[in-house]
Amino acid sequence: MMSLQTIFLLSSFLYPQKIYASAETSLKKSIEDPYKNWVVAVHSSNPLVSLSKVELRRILLKQKLFWSENNRAVPLFLEPSHEKFNEFSRLFLGFNSSQYPRFWIEQKFTKGLTKPKEGDVSSLIKLIGILKGAIAVIPEKEWNKLERPSVKSIKLISNE
Repeated sequence: MMSLQTIFLLSSFLYPQKIYASAETSLKKSIEDPYKNWVVAVHSSNPLVSLSKVELRRILLKQKLFWSENNRAVPLFLEPSHEKFNEFSRLFLGFNSSQYPRFWIEQKFTKGLTKPKEGDVSSLIKLIGILKGAIAVIPEKEWNKLERPSVKSIKLISNE
């Protein structure tokens, strides 16, 4: 009777492509895109269909204030007590939990900017449906559970 090691060695010589392809697939699955669990939501009248990660960050941090000449961008954030807030802050803002409040205090005193409105997912969806310039990043699991009249998702694209 052959051992498992012997079978593996024999099969790797006879079918090397299958083993390498299987290993590559396993590796890809283990390194998942952290952004795929998030949805970028905007008012349904917003003409955008996609946005780069860099552009999204600029809007969320109020470095870009307008979508167009007359349409102000209104970023909305998950409330800091939300279980996914730290992940949101790290991925989309580039902050850890202690940097987030400091950044907005600095922005208020240096540029007169206030931090975006914060709320639970349901409140954010309602606000996006009312405010034509609104944008928020929502956990995908919660996005899929809610009715979203006047709200659509846009594709988040890589910066490359």
